[in-house]
Amino acid sequence: GGEQLEHFHSYQSGVSSLSFEKEERRLRRDNDDYAASTIALHTDQGFFIAFTPGMIVQAGGKDMTMSDGFYIEDSQGRQSLVQFDDEDDLVFMMGDGVNQYINNRFLDQARSLHATPHSLTITPQNPSAARVWYGRMV
Repeated sequence: GGEQLEHFHSYQSGVSSLSFEKEERRLRRDNDDYAASTIALHTDQGFFIAFTPGMIVQAGGKDMTMSDGFYIEDSQGRQSLVQFDDEDDLVFMMGDGVNQYINNRFLDQARSLHATPHSLTITPQNPSAARVWYGRMV
């Protein structure tokens, strides 16, 4: 039992190709790191989430590449970029449910499970491309 929440996200640029090229040039000129923070650091509410790494899909769906920009925060507060590759089919990440249902039962807090804060930063893409992602929160 329990509630489950399925996610399918498709992030796309809402600008024309010409506007995209102008904005990309401006961002590259004005910033060394011009990627936009899309989803701020947060922890999912479920017990865990199973998800497929994000993919960048070009119009027509024939050309797909692995997306980047997925960050996690470890139990010491250090943030790291996760490097997914073609071998990563399904990823599991603990949610805040471990704090609500498991960690509060441990007498020794050194043995606690870590709910994984994470964020997403997307580098501007061609308007004909989309970043797609699927996940299921339990």
